[in-house]
Amino acid sequence: PSAIRNHEPREAVDGGEDGLTIIRAMINQFPARLAQDASAVLLEVGAGQASEVAELLTKSIGGEALMHRDLLGTRRVVEVRIGY
Repeated sequence: PSAIRNHEPREAVDGGEDGLTIIRAMINQFPARLAQDASAVLLEVGAGQASEVAELLTKSIGGEALMHRDLLGTRRVVEVRIGY
C-alpha cells in the first residue's frame, strides 16, 4: 500500500526476489558484530518468512530458534537464544 511505500525506506519493503535479501545480509554480519556476551537475537519478519529466517539464523550463530506470533496469529518475530 502507498501508506507503507511513502513512509518506509525502499530496503524495508523491497527484500529482493524472496523478500530476504536485507535479512540475509544482516545475518551474515552477526558472527562478527554480535557482542561476545550476547544472549539472544530477535528479528521482526514478514508474513511467511519466520521459518526460513530461523534456519538462516541458527546456521549463522547457532542457538535455539523460537518464533513468536503477532495479534493476528502470524509468526512475526524470530528469536534465537545463544549460550543458554
